[in-house]
Amino acid sequence: MLLLASTTDALQVVTSSAAAVRVHATWVDINTSTGAITPGRTNTAISSAATTSVAGSPASGVQRNVKTVHIRNTDATLSVNVTVQHTDGTNVAQLHKRTLVPSDSFEYTDQGGFSSAVSSAQVPGIAHGRLVVSDSTHLNFAPFTGQQIKVNGALYSIGNGLLIPSTGISIDGTVGNVVPNAAYLVAVGAPGGVLTPYLFSALTHTTSLTAGNVGTEIVASNDAYSVVGMCATNASAQFQDDNSFRGVISWFNRRNKWGYAVTAQTGLAVPTSGYGAIGSGSFMMLSWGDEAVDSGFNGQAQLFGSNAYSANCQLNVMRRPANYPTAPDAVHSGTICQMYLNTAAAPPAYLGNPILMSFASHGWDQPTEGRSIYFAAYGPGSSGLTMDVFNCYLVGSTRG
Repeated sequence: MLLLASTTDALQVVTSSAAAVRVHATWVDINTSTGAITPGRTNTAISSAATTSVAGSPASGVQRNVKTVHIRNTDATLSVNVTVQHTDGTNVAQLHKRTLVPSDSFEYTDQGGFSSAVSSAQVPGIAHGRLVVSDSTHLNFAPFTGQQIKVNGALYSIGNGLLIPSTGISIDGTVGNVVPNAAYLVAVGAPGGVLTPYLFSALTHTTSLTAGNVGTEIVASNDAYSVVGMCATNASAQFQDDNSFRGVISWFNRRNKWGYAVTAQTGLAVPTSGYGAIGSGSFMMLSWGDEAVDSGFNGQAQLFGSNAYSANCQLNVMRRPANYPTAPDAVHSGTICQMYLNTAAAPPAYLGNPILMSFASHGWDQPTEGRSIYFAAYGPGSSGLTMDVFNCYLVGSTRG
């Protein structure tokens, strides 16, 4: 039972955005002098962030018993936080609060109190989108198992997708264009209730601990921006996501993405210390800090030299930060997998010289979040060796 017992009492609905909200309320007025009972109802249309009376105040000498209140968000795209509150003209009591996504509703009944039908699209913690490449100049935060995203505690519809351009977009708070060979955190905000994309060159994000937004991944510590993914631009300042350049990964609904390259080189002088890159084949992959990457290679190699027997040489898949956007070189920061080519001291005569061998290896790695380039390398090995590498297939996987 919701009673409006004085001329200053009112039942109000507080809305947080300009979403189109429709409210239907019914009541029964009881004249305290005569006992006369008069039913009433009202329909209220709300289309702004406002506090709106939806049942009105009774006349003097009348008590109003509010029987039902039905509230629905009829907006096509905007979500809204809705609070139902009772006021006596001085004190306000908040009775019920929830977020309504487009087409969602809740109700109050005299017998059942407040209730709501929650669809799977509104379950907290589920994000219904995936960041993908639309074309070389646009990303798309596309619907996936639904079309909702939480921003600053409110759910918003992404409709058929939210396009994110490479030009004329807010980057670190200033509208501009992406630059070549750069990485960006991709986020969405909702200024004025309108879902809007943003890019940030600092790949810094945290999990929100703010009431109503707990668990949402946000840019730095700012609840106004929800993280949806990460992107990297190629040398032409374009978006690219293929086996040679994994330049887009999604924060939500991650999947395995493969990197692939072929490389070869002849006449490699094997160093006794340090490393050298095998050819120019490589691939770039973005990765999240909480995901491991897998990489490996296979191919054939042959060793030349007077001491080709009883000799050895390392072959490696290496990773280096992608702040070196040119072809791979000896700069490296980590070995992902490694194997040794070893020749027998007294091989059968049919092996001949040089000795041709096949190789294959793979391993797991967890690089620093962001861009990394993966390439095949050789060395160190026995002195006086020369090596040819044929058909070296380099593969890897990330998630996003």
